[in-house]
Amino acid sequence: MDTTFKLQIAGLLLSLCCFQYQSKAQDTLYVDAGGFDLRMVKKVNGTGPTIIMEQGLGMQLEWWFGLDDSLTRYGTVVTYDRAFLGKSGKGNTDRTGKVVAAELKVALDNASPTF
Repeated sequence: MDTTFKLQIAGLLLSLCCFQYQSKAQDTLYVDAGGFDLRMVKKVNGTGPTIIMEQGLGMQLEWWFGLDDSLTRYGTVVTYDRAFLGKSGKGNTDRTGKVVAAELKVALDNASPTF
């Protein structure tokens, strides 16, 4: 098994464990990411770095609820639905990592100073 596959399985198992601990979303925003909106949730509890959690395997950001609550002790936690997933809009059809990262950067810049 290669490392990427192991990480994907670990993320799926972690997501399944956290699903039972869903909480209500706070600070849900729809932020322009370059002609379409990304749905983002921000949770804050204290100071520290911003932790960005991106769901994979076609799931929505709600799968992080529970885990994101526990991570707020370390800083601001931002979860989001990538383009074409969950309640986010349709973005660039080229879904390379570079494109996804660029869309996230535009959205975070547009959300500032909120994030």
